[in-house]
Amino acid sequence: MTITQTCPTAPGSSRLQQRGDLELLGLVQSLPDASQARNSACELLVERYQSMVRSCVRRYWDSPESQEDLMQVGYVGLLKAIRNFDPEIGSNLAAFARPCIVGEIKRHFRDNRWQVHVGRSVQELQLEIRHARADLTQQLLRTPGDRDLAQHLTVSDAELLDARRAELAFHTFSLDAPLPGGHTASNLADVLGAEDPRLELALDIQAVRAHMAELPEREQRILLMRFYGNMSQSEIGGRLGMSQMHVSRLLAHALGYLRVCIMGPEAGAGAGGRPMAHEGLGGDDSMPAGEELPSTLRRSPKKAQDTWIKAHDSAVQEFGEGERSHRTAYGALKHSFEKVGDHWEPKEGGRKGPSDPQSVALRNTSDESYGGVDLNASKEHLKSVARRLGIRGRSSMSKKELAAAIQKANERQTRQARSD
Repeated sequence: MTITQTCPTAPGSSRLQQRGDLELLGLVQSLPDASQARNSACELLVERYQSMVRSCVRRYWDSPESQEDLMQVGYVGLLKAIRNFDPEIGSNLAAFARPCIVGEIKRHFRDNRWQVHVGRSVQELQLEIRHARADLTQQLLRTPGDRDLAQHLTVSDAELLDARRAELAFHTFSLDAPLPGGHTASNLADVLGAEDPRLELALDIQAVRAHMAELPEREQRILLMRFYGNMSQSEIGGRLGMSQMHVSRLLAHALGYLRVCIMGPEAGAGAGGRPMAHEGLGGDDSMPAGEELPSTLRRSPKKAQDTWIKAHDSAVQEFGEGERSHRTAYGALKHSFEKVGDHWEPKEGGRKGPSDPQSVALRNTSDESYGGVDLNASKEHLKSVARRLGIRGRSSMSKKELAAAIQKANERQTRQARSD
C-alpha cells in the first residue's frame, strides 16, 4: 500500500479544512468506505499528522530498511489510529496515534525484517548500540570501538557480539543469486560448503587406530595388507607363509576385537558368541569363509567346527602351517566327536577320549586308525551307526569289523557329498 499526500480536491474540501480533528474523525467513522467525503476527511487527517509520522520514523532511519518504506509503514499505523480512535475515551488524536505508529513500525521489523528468529533482548540491545554509536561518536570525536560500546551500555563483549550478529539477520541472499563479478556460470549455492561424507569415515579410522596397537603384530600386518594393500587372503597367506584359512581366521579375530573395542561387547558377537568381522570392510572374503573348512566339518555342528579351528590355530602357532597342524586339529576333534557318514557328531553319551590307538599318539604311527570312527564306543552303538549307514551283515561283525565297515561307508558318503 502506497500513500500519497495531496490536498483534498473534492467539492467542499475548503469547508473540511476548517473542521477540527474530532469532526473529521466523526466523518471517517460514520460514513461508508466508498464515500468521497469520508476519503477526503481521511486524507486531510493524514496530511495534518504527516510530521508526526516522520518524527516517529526518524529514529529508524539508519536501519537497513529504506526511509520511504518506513514512512509507508508509519502511515499504516496512522490510518489504524484514525479508524480505531474513540472520542469518548479521549479527545487528543496525537496522543493516541503516536504509540500506534511506533507499534506498527516495530511490528514491521519483527514480522518482515528479521529473517531468522532473534530474541527480543538481543533486538533491543542492537537498537541501543545503534543509538550509542552516534552519541559516543560525538563525545569521543572518533568512531567508538567494541570496548567503548560495551562499557557505555554496561554489557559483556559476548552480548555485544551477539547483537552484532543479530544485525546480519536483516541481510539475506538468495542461494540462486548469481555470484558478483560477472560469474554467471554459478550461483551462491554452488560455492557453499556441504557436509563431507568422509568426516565420519575419518572418525572411524581414528577409532580403529586407537586400538590397532593392542593387536598382535602379525594381525596388524594382515589388516594393513588386506585393507591398505588391497591384497587377497591368498596373497597374504603366500606373503606370510600360512594358509588362506588361517589368514581368514586371524583377520576375523582382529576385526572382531576392534569391533568390540569401538562399538561395545554386544556388537562384537554373532551367532554362538564368536567375533564377527566388520561387514563393510572385507568384501566377499573378509570373514572366515565356510568353504575354507574341510568339507566334512562344514556339514557338522558348530561346536565341532570351533573345536577344530581352535586346535588348528594353536598348532599353527607351535608347529607352523602344514600336515602336522592338521593332524593335531583332527586329533582334538576325535576326542569329542566321531565320524558318521559325511559329517561329525558328538560321541555316544557325550563321551570324551581317544577314538583309536593313533588318536592317542597324535602323529603318524603304525597304530590302527579308523578315520574318525569311535572304536572305543560300545558295540551296540557301533551297530546303531552301521544301521543308519545301511551296512549289511552288521549283526555278525566284531567291533573292529564294524569300525572298518563304518569307515568305508563314511568315505563313500563323503565322496558322494563332495561330488554333489
